[in-house]
Amino acid sequence: SGAARMYDARWLATKNDAVIVTINYRLGVFGFFGYPGLRGSGTFGISDQQAALRWVQRNARAFGGNPGNVTIFGESAGGLSVCAQLASPQAAGLFHKAIIQSGACALTTPDLEKPGTFVTLWKPRAEVEQMGAAQPLGCSDIACLRALPVAKLLPVHNVFAFPAYDSRVLPVDPAVAQKTGRTHRVPTLVGSTHDEATLFVALFEPVPVPDAQYRARVGLWFGEQRADQIVARYPLNANGDARDEIAAAFTDRSWACPTQDTRHGLGRRMKVTGYEFADPDAPLIFTGLGPFPGGYKAYHASELPFLFDMGVTLTPGQQRLSDYMIAAWGRFTRTGDPGWRADVQSLAPGAVGPADFVKDHQCGFWGKQ
Repeated sequence: SGAARMYDARWLATKNDAVIVTINYRLGVFGFFGYPGLRGSGTFGISDQQAALRWVQRNARAFGGNPGNVTIFGESAGGLSVCAQLASPQAAGLFHKAIIQSGACALTTPDLEKPGTFVTLWKPRAEVEQMGAAQPLGCSDIACLRALPVAKLLPVHNVFAFPAYDSRVLPVDPAVAQKTGRTHRVPTLVGSTHDEATLFVALFEPVPVPDAQYRARVGLWFGEQRADQIVARYPLNANGDARDEIAAAFTDRSWACPTQDTRHGLGRRMKVTGYEFADPDAPLIFTGLGPFPGGYKAYHASELPFLFDMGVTLTPGQQRLSDYMIAAWGRFTRTGDPGWRADVQSLAPGAVGPADFVKDHQCGFWGKQ
């Protein structure tokens, strides 16, 4: 929900003399549900976003904005939505720059039911429609589905988490579109955090993983075929808990290297700049998490309190980094250039500068799969 208080964009607006619009769009079963014969299957949330962008075109001037210079940006699933808009013909002319934060178009996740298999988050419309038909909702037609109370739909809410392609709104898989040039050609800033997966490993592995179980866990997460190679690439650090090594490998395989692939794919046809948020002491914005070996570091979404006023207390060094990032995001929206020459700029308190991203995240190793 764009109305959520946690996304207070006052800093981005006031420090950059910019108009910031946060939007609401349908999620889950309401945003991405599919069913045979249902028009718009799998893309309702994307259409909602486009309706909001058309509203911006009609009303930006009334707020002092420029409808000819609109930047869309999103984080995590929001970043994937930016990928979808880049690949959607229906979004033509609705925006002029894009920022993808921790939601690379080429993002993959491990299928723990099939160890070693990593799957894209994008699904074809036909598959999503069959998923909808298979749900135990007690309906055999669209009219019945439309008459269902919300409470009957909520149990399958999270089954439909992401948009479907092969439709009028989203004709092509965005991961394919970035490679083949079937995207809007606008300046794009694409980035991630240095330790994306610490958060997710903590959720999947809530208790410490003894060193003796490391090899077996790697086989579970990444498959047996390359498990020994991965263990050699990510050796134990003798802290007695192997979750940080698992998180490092998971970060590189699922997040960092796909982010680099997205930069490379989009960058063949338009101006693309990169960043990596890398504060090892980023304040934790999530509750209910237990200790993690070495800390959560620059976990998934850890850059958000540096851009939005989320009620988090920053150290003086972190505040300076926040000021730098807000200025860079603002400069990008004005000019298409965040202000650095590096392909990927590392963003950490007292350590802002070029990142050796491909080497740091072992993308040469992961690219040989």
